[in-house]
Amino acid sequence: MKYNPTVIRSKRKTLSIEIRADGHLIIRAPEKMSYSEIERFINKKSDWIENTLNKYKPSEDDTFQRFTADEINNFKKKAEEMIPSKVKKYAGLLNVKYYKISIKSPKTR
Repeated sequence: MKYNPTVIRSKRKTLSIEIRADGHLIIRAPEKMSYSEIERFINKKSDWIENTLNKYKPSEDDTFQRFTADEINNFKKKAEEMIPSKVKKYAGLLNVKYYKISIKSPKTR
């Protein structure tokens, strides 16, 4: 098989395909389904799998920029300086109360 998927078997009745952001393919299948049936399903969906995997490949004109930890900390400090005054201003204009402002650095969206 050309994709090398991770097959997760569980008490389910249907097959599903999941492609993670890193391009890893996961197949969820019923416990008693044979591996040959799973292979047929993957082969049947190979065009969709290829198209989806191509979406995750970085292109040459990809302008996505990764920031260093120092840059992220600088952005966070600037946000902590600027945002509270703006929140206070708009809370007064909208006549709403706020209790806490949190600025976090999530690992994923």
